[in-house]
Amino acid sequence: MARRPAAPAGAGDEHLNRLNTSMISILFINGDPAHQMLAKIYLERSGGAAVTTAGRAGEALALLKAQAFDAVVTDYFLPDVDGAAFIAGIRSRWERLPVIVFSVWDRHEIGEEASAAGADALVHIGGMPIPLYQGLLAEIRAQVRRSTAGHL
Repeated sequence: MARRPAAPAGAGDEHLNRLNTSMISILFINGDPAHQMLAKIYLERSGGAAVTTAGRAGEALALLKAQAFDAVVTDYFLPDVDGAAFIAGIRSRWERLPVIVFSVWDRHEIGEEASAAGADALVHIGGMPIPLYQGLLAEIRAQVRRSTAGHL
């Protein structure tokens, strides 16, 4: 299920170049309001991102049904649902929507479960905020490019 219309024949490179500079719409889900605020500030100030936040899985699903997003970034441990079940639920309805787990837990602790549930990437929270969020935005862009590559 394609989330975006296909680019005209021969326009693939132009579409990818536009993706590098165009606004990406991100749904950021985390149960901590302070973390939501930091993510919104850093991702939007890093350039090219419009961030909508949600604190619970139910709120996030309502937002996903109401508007289109280019990517979902979610903590694995949400207050109202198991991370694997939440990711699997997103994947079952929005097959091509990139889902990136952004968590203090590392790959060894949740990576296999998140991947099996349908997560496209796992980014470990750690380090200084500016490089952390720049790295997250780079991963989001890579996943969005990957999800649209077959539909150009």
